[in-house]
Amino acid sequence: MFFSNIHILKKPRDGHELLPFTVRGFIIMKTTFKNLALPFMIMTAFVYTAKADPVNINITGNVVASPCKIDSPGNIPVGLADTQATALAEAGSKSAPTEFEIKLSACPTGTTHVTLTFSGAPDSATAAAYASTGSAENVVTEIYGSTNGLPKGNGSTETYPVEADHTVDFHFKANAYSKGNATPGTIISAVQVSFTYQ
Repeated sequence: MFFSNIHILKKPRDGHELLPFTVRGFIIMKTTFKNLALPFMIMTAFVYTAKADPVNINITGNVVASPCKIDSPGNIPVGLADTQATALAEAGSKSAPTEFEIKLSACPTGTTHVTLTFSGAPDSATAAAYASTGSAENVVTEIYGSTNGLPKGNGSTETYPVEADHTVDFHFKANAYSKGNATPGTIISAVQVSFTYQ
């Protein structure tokens, strides 16, 4: 707003008209609501298009080795040789070992190693041995692998590489183990094995 005694003619400007108003010596320049509304519209758009916090999407997965074919039967009988009770009279004495094996074949090209894991009821006094449910007392069983000479108790593992002909042969030995003063009777232990492929 400013003071003026001059007369202003209507003059087009950018498609709009400037309209003079005389009020007590003031000339007030009035523009159309179209121009006045523009800043408000821009401000409104800015307020309502504010971005929310981002959401993260985490995608996970695994590529696993393919299994081999298990050639061994579902139940592998391992018969221990008959042992005299007198030979198992002392704690720590053992029967003669019985060898057995578990064979795998047709291993895929991408599978390079196979890990076998033992699972069975451990003896309460000898954790690395398996409890016997047979009638012979104070006798448990042990399984030995070919890698470190230690008994393969519950949860133990044995890892073999896959051969060039895509086979794996696990070799083990089983024997009876005396906790002292073994009595005549049967020896029965149940052990399961599972396989992990790499």
